[in-house]
Amino acid sequence: MRNLSQVEGHWPYIKSFCIYPSNVVLLFYKNLFIDMITSAIGQTDQIVNVIRKLFKPLQFILKPFKRNNGSQYYQYHFIDLLLPTLYKESLDSNVIKDFLCTFDFEWFITMNQNPEMEEYIFHRAHEDNIYLWRKISDINLWVAQCIISPHIERLNLFLKYHNTLEFEVKHYEKIMATLVTDMSFPLNKLSIHSTGEKSTLSRRRYLLSLLVFHCYILARDPTNINAEEAQNILKLIWNSIPDPYLSSEELDETYESLKIFFNEHLFTKNIPEILEFYHETVSESGEYQEPRSLQHLCRIQVRERLSHNFQLPKGLEELKNMPSKVKSYLQLEL
Repeated sequence: MRNLSQVEGHWPYIKSFCIYPSNVVLLFYKNLFIDMITSAIGQTDQIVNVIRKLFKPLQFILKPFKRNNGSQYYQYHFIDLLLPTLYKESLDSNVIKDFLCTFDFEWFITMNQNPEMEEYIFHRAHEDNIYLWRKISDINLWVAQCIISPHIERLNLFLKYHNTLEFEVKHYEKIMATLVTDMSFPLNKLSIHSTGEKSTLSRRRYLLSLLVFHCYILARDPTNINAEEAQNILKLIWNSIPDPYLSSEELDETYESLKIFFNEHLFTKNIPEILEFYHETVSESGEYQEPRSLQHLCRIQVRERLSHNFQLPKGLEELKNMPSKVKSYLQLEL
C-alpha cells in the first residue's frame, strides 16, 4: 500500500468482512489489516491524515466485540503503533478525540511501561471531557496492582486526574483474587480469601486492613528495595479516601484471621507494631484524628467536584492566589 487512497479503497472489503464470526474477523484484523495500516503509515509523509482515515473502519470492526480478549490484544498493538505519532505530530483535537473514542485502553494502561505516553492519554482525555475509565472494566484491579507492585508513580498519575480510590464492594472478589494470587504477597494464596469471607468486618474495611498488612510486610522486609515506596503508597491511599481510620480492633481482627497463614520469616511482629506503623504512615502533621479531620473531608469534596467537571489537575493549577501549601495539600503531594 503506497498512499492514502488505497486505505480508503479497501474500506468496502473491510466492511464486508465483518459479516463473518468474530474469530474470523480477528484473524483478518491480525493477518491483513494491521499489516495494511503499518505499511501505509510507513510509506507516507501524511501520517496524521492516514490515521484520521483509520478510525471509521476500526470503529466498525471493533464494535461487535469490544470486550473480546483477542480484540484487546490487537487494539493494544494499534494504540502502541499510533500513539507516538499522535503525541509528536498531531495538534488536531478532533483526531485525538476520535483516537480516544475508538479504542479500549484497558490493556494499554495495564501493560504500558511509558509513563509519558500514559500521562498524555490522561491529559488529552480530560481536555476533551472523555471519562477514559468508563472504557476500563476493572479500574480497581489496576489500582490494586499498582499497590501490590508497588508502583507509586502510576498511582500518583491516576490521582492527579481523578478524585479518589473507590475500592468498590462489587469488585471485592476480583481485587482479593488479584491481591492474594500475586507472587509478591507472602501469604497462603489458597486460604486467605475464604478467611476474609469469615471476618465480621465489611468487605471494604477488611480489604483496607489487608492492604495495611501488605504494605507493612513490604516496608519491613530488609530484602525489599521498594520499602519506602510501599509506605508512601499506603499514605497516598489514605490521603485520597474519606473513610474513617482503621481501629486497633479492626486491625487486630484481621491479624487474628491471617496470622496462621503468614510466612514466619517475613512476619514475626505483633499487632502493636503494625498499629504504630499504620498511625505513623497515615497521620498528617503528626495528628491522628478520628474519624477524619474536617480539613481532609473538605479536600475530598473539592477534588471530587473538580474531577467530576474534568478540572483535575487543571483547576488547581489555575488557582493563582492560593497558597502553595494549600495547593500541595489538595494535590495529595507527599
